[in-house]
Amino acid sequence: MGSPLDFESIVGEIAGSVHRFREETAAITERVRALTADAWSSDEHVRIWVNARGVVIDTHIDLDDLHTVTPDELAASVTEATQKAARAVAAKATALQDQLWEHATKDGPRIEGLEQFRGIEPEVSLAPPTAEERRHRTT
Repeated sequence: MGSPLDFESIVGEIAGSVHRFREETAAITERVRALTADAWSSDEHVRIWVNARGVVIDTHIDLDDLHTVTPDELAASVTEATQKAARAVAAKATALQDQLWEHATKDGPRIEGLEQFRGIEPEVSLAPPTAEERRHRTT
């Protein structure tokens, strides 16, 4: 006959797994909250920074060449840089969320109904990239 189950060890192992899962989830969530990306327009007139949701948090316009740019060209540059930055931050966020999801479904404790949480996103900052609150978060 096999050895009796050591329930204390099993419970300890499960508790440890849950604890590690919670720690990794918190760390990745914090990284997602702090994400930023920036991009220049192809004409290099405009540089845009966005947060993890693609919301513009800072804008730089090169004033040296501004007198040669029409309002429509400037608007197109802003749009282009914003879309580039939004795509870049979306790729970063997706990579982090995929990492979390992989951990949750492969290494984490088995949780019934976990799929319903896949699309949940953390609150993200609207502070500019150099703000004090961003210096306290890891990216």
